[in-house]
Amino acid sequence: MTLSGRDPAQIMQDDGAPALTAVLGTQLQPLSAVVIDSAISPWEHRLDETDGPLLAMRSAAAVIAGLLPTDTATVIRRATAGRELATVDEQMRPIALPELPDIARGLPAGIACQIARVAERLGITDYSDVLAEVANAVTRQDPPEPMAGDRAPRLAGTSFPRPPQTAPGRAEPAAIRPRRPGSRANRASKRR
Repeated sequence: MTLSGRDPAQIMQDDGAPALTAVLGTQLQPLSAVVIDSAISPWEHRLDETDGPLLAMRSAAAVIAGLLPTDTATVIRRATAGRELATVDEQMRPIALPELPDIARGLPAGIACQIARVAERLGITDYSDVLAEVANAVTRQDPPEPMAGDRAPRLAGTSFPRPPQTAPGRAEPAAIRPRRPGSRANRASKRR
């Protein structure tokens, strides 16, 4: 018995828990593999053509780049200095890419496995071609927005709740007095 488009709840109802367990146990696959396969499947009919595997690889690489943790994407952007990596020169000869070992070392194991899986599925003999395309896909992405915590000091210093006041006769904002420990209510009760 296979899942093949059947609803797991229907298998459970029709055939029982042991059947569902057997189906899921034999067809267990990481979700990332399913998502990556769905990016490759539109190119299946062109894999015999010259550019088919390249187009499928680029599609899969874009998906893999989207699955990367933010810190891994940052490592890739630093390693590539924000530029795309060319794997061949004008005469179609391979180019050595010294950035690739650093990028490969920074990949989570699951992502590295998916890169190898894509290369094997598409018949690409050099995994580094897929890795370079993943790095290029990361380079093409917009860098993530800074976390709200990163923007807070900048926001407070520039416009919250209004622009910083300047002292008369000074060009720069007035210095902010350090706060004393304790709440206002505690300080007010001590004054009384």
